[in-house]
Amino acid sequence: MHKNWQDLIPFYVAGTISSTDFTALEKHLAKCPACRRAVDEWRMYAGIVRDSAESWAKEAPGLSSTLRGGLSAVPKVSSNGYKTQPPAFDFGQTTYVRKPFPRRLYAPLTLIAAGLAILMFVGMLTVLRHRDDETKALSSSRATRFPRLTPTNITTPTQQMPTPQPSYTASDLGIIMPPAATPTAVFGAEIGQGYYNLQLLETVGDIPAGTRVRVVYAWFTGSEWMYYVVPEDESTAAEVYQSQLTYAAETPPEYSTPVAVWQWMIGKNQYDMMTVNPVGLIPAYSRVRIAYASYNGVEWIYFVVSENEQASAEARESDLTYAPDAVYATTTPFPPMFSPTPTALFGQVIGTNSYPLVTLEMVGDIPANTRVRISHAWYNGADWIYYVVAESETAAAEAFQYQLDYAPGEGSSVYFSTPVARFGNDIGLSQYTLITTEAIGMISAGSTNELSGGTVEMSPACRQPVPLVREERGACFRHEPRTLK
Repeated sequence: MHKNWQDLIPFYVAGTISSTDFTALEKHLAKCPACRRAVDEWRMYAGIVRDSAESWAKEAPGLSSTLRGGLSAVPKVSSNGYKTQPPAFDFGQTTYVRKPFPRRLYAPLTLIAAGLAILMFVGMLTVLRHRDDETKALSSSRATRFPRLTPTNITTPTQQMPTPQPSYTASDLGIIMPPAATPTAVFGAEIGQGYYNLQLLETVGDIPAGTRVRVVYAWFTGSEWMYYVVPEDESTAAEVYQSQLTYAAETPPEYSTPVAVWQWMIGKNQYDMMTVNPVGLIPAYSRVRIAYASYNGVEWIYFVVSENEQASAEARESDLTYAPDAVYATTTPFPPMFSPTPTALFGQVIGTNSYPLVTLEMVGDIPANTRVRISHAWYNGADWIYYVVAESETAAAEAFQYQLDYAPGEGSSVYFSTPVARFGNDIGLSQYTLITTEAIGMISAGSTNELSGGTVEMSPACRQPVPLVREERGACFRHEPRTLK
């Protein structure tokens, strides 16, 4: 495309370019320094040719009076457009009749000189371009006629090549190798907590190395963990790899961060909170959930989402209260006790190009019972979120784990299935069905305390100290202590 502009420059300098090309080239010259330099060079050549043409025209003899008169004479024309004298024909000799000129021609000497200058200029262009083509052709011819020879050591093989043996892969033998499970996020305990407990090891985006940051959310790409972090001044944000983060060295703070009043509800997908004042586009007395929260040095700010997921806003502690029917617990002791990031149920199919899953309900614009694939996923501190794409590749949406399942014929037996949690039935229950068998942190053995997602106490039906007892339908079941710990 650039060469096309270069080809128009000689005609632009000579004034023989069309108005359309002239306008287009003018616009191109305004933003192309290389073409502007080419115009200056061609104008220099044109000046040399024009000076030579004018000098040659001055030295040339003048036109004869007969030729000058012939150029100036205009034959008489009758009122009907025909000549006054009809042409005479002599069959013995052919007579050439010159058509009348439509208008009077003026051909001063300077006009002829200018025409010669243009012709010489165009001729020079042709010669220069032809010379360049000849140079390239000559170089190519030389390369063809005299190819570069590379010395090669020719050795006679003295050893017979071994007969190739067939090799087999696991798939050839019908063995299905399970893909690796989703690894636990190293900094999963910091996701959505609002504390600047991490530090950058290198500069990422506009955040310098050594800056303390907090993790808003994180996701697993299928091969590694990515974290969306915000610095302490809240002026920017960036996506960082796990290898670019580390825990910051503990320094005595000037003041201690107060405990968030609604910390127990942060990151839950239940709409157990209610606004008491309008916040953003969310009216007062609307049920909301707290996606995440941050401390700005003065107060806690909560990012809340409406129950219909159509609006979100930032709210102060005084703007929120528990919903009338909400099930909640006391504030988590400070500092909070974190648990490892749970393994993603569909982690083995993240990033695959097959469509092994099906939606159980409407997800975004994707209808229920639609086969989907997982592009990527992330853990928001409470649940796994999967970014799914429909089989038609025309729609995509974020889906919770409970909104997906394996499609018929694509059961978990085909893939590596996540191991079943031994106490999975007790997770999230408001009943205290488990006990500790030994002291864990500040929780003594046999005490009633909270554990991540579940609670523990001595079962009234099983009063003897056992490694771990769970009451179910009036019966006591013994479990291994290591499972709870």
